[in-house]
Amino acid sequence: AMIRLSGLEIHQAIRVWIGVHISTTDTLSAALLVIGSMNFLWFCGLQGSAIIGSFITGVYAQLAYDNMQAAAMGQIPPHIVTLPLLNFAFVGGAGATLILPFFMLFSKSKRLRILGTASLPVVIVNVNESLIYLMPLVFNTYFAIPFLLGPLFTTATTYYAIRWGWIPHFCYYIPGIYYLPSPVLGIVGTTPRFFFPHSVHGLHHLVELIHESGSWKTGLLALVQIFILTLAYYPFYKAYDRKEAALQESCLDKSLPT
Repeated sequence: AMIRLSGLEIHQAIRVWIGVHISTTDTLSAALLVIGSMNFLWFCGLQGSAIIGSFITGVYAQLAYDNMQAAAMGQIPPHIVTLPLLNFAFVGGAGATLILPFFMLFSKSKRLRILGTASLPVVIVNVNESLIYLMPLVFNTYFAIPFLLGPLFTTATTYYAIRWGWIPHFCYYIPGIYYLPSPVLGIVGTTPRFFFPHSVHGLHHLVELIHESGSWKTGLLALVQIFILTLAYYPFYKAYDRKEAALQESCLDKSLPT
């Protein structure tokens, strides 16, 4: 039954309140503000997604469901900035750090090699607290520029790719979609009427949906973004690796008997 308070339908009031804010939230400036705020808090060692997400998740989830409903009816989704797009922007977690564990596997520093090996399986699914707190990336001036600007870059390029019609709108959303690797998240999130196949026939039908909708282009965009982020992070990582290797050698020299 619909809850009423003084003749006002509470559910309807909430939808009206969300509707009032849609015009300001479905913009690139709003998306950059949200992503930038989350990322800055993470850089300061705070749970940015929990703090900022408590304010904006309801609105952006509603935009995602509006897009799902439109896609189900065969219409063009009305919104560009939705919760899946914001999730898509964090390639490998806060700071878009997907590439860092791969760098760390070949580090001169033993500590970084061990941390990179342990972090790789979870960073692929966008969980990078191990890097943030153990590397650490918190207040790490070596990585401040790529860490703070990387997600802004992925947000802006994804926004304009949708606006200019290069990739489809995000129109599929389920809780937990964030944990898919970025290219997979992009394909899943932009495929209308996406489903998980349970047979060869179902898989064939899903491949047809992905091809017809052009959602495979979103996966390709993710790969291009990862390549550019790799180039952006590389010089900063090399400088940090040299510092860590020198620190390791210094500690070894002090531990040797004289």
